[in-house]
Amino acid sequence: MRFRHDNKEEQSGNRPVISPATDAWQPLSDGLAWLRGVCVRREIPTIREDTEMVMRRILEEAQPARILEVGTAIGYSACMMATVLPEAAVTTIEIYDRSFYDAKEAIERLGLTGRIEQHLGDAAEVLPALAEAGRRFDFAFIDAAKSHYRTYFEAALSMMESGGLILCDNLMLGADLTAPGSGDKRHRTSAKRMERFLEDLRQDSRVATDFYECGDGLSVSRIL
Repeated sequence: MRFRHDNKEEQSGNRPVISPATDAWQPLSDGLAWLRGVCVRREIPTIREDTEMVMRRILEEAQPARILEVGTAIGYSACMMATVLPEAAVTTIEIYDRSFYDAKEAIERLGLTGRIEQHLGDAAEVLPALAEAGRRFDFAFIDAAKSHYRTYFEAALSMMESGGLILCDNLMLGADLTAPGSGDKRHRTSAKRMERFLEDLRQDSRVATDFYECGDGLSVSRIL
């Protein structure tokens, strides 16, 4: 699977959209199978199965030691990343109390309490606090309020070095970016902000970004 480019002429600017060929999804553990089932039954958004397969391969190749996640929900993706990389530490941020405590219970049930550090609060406030505390990461996964992706991306970038990876999920916002005029005013505003973010990402000379047609759209940005 491709997410790195050696061609220096392709390190910035417009890049092709990748349609990854992935293996059939299988749960990494009984615990993760249970947790995905909880998400389905309670209609809690989580990474889609094909997106998870792409992320697993990227994680296995990159082998990051310090992972940052923006948007815990009830902890599925944090637990998945910690399971793929048993030596990695995951720091995750969630704004909603109920989701935070549901995630705490799930993390405990999967035996990952010592590996996943949870923060409750607005990521726009927690991220600067982490940066001020001197925290550093080599992998970031952003899956939170879509209209604030630029803020989260910049904050994550400030705590990473060359070679670090930033992944952003749900770039298509369901149908909002493919069906102009759809959705309510709030979703249309999110769609416009996401469109601007994606255009900026394509032109950002600090990173080389690939776009994947998995799930609801995934970007993988490597810091140059």
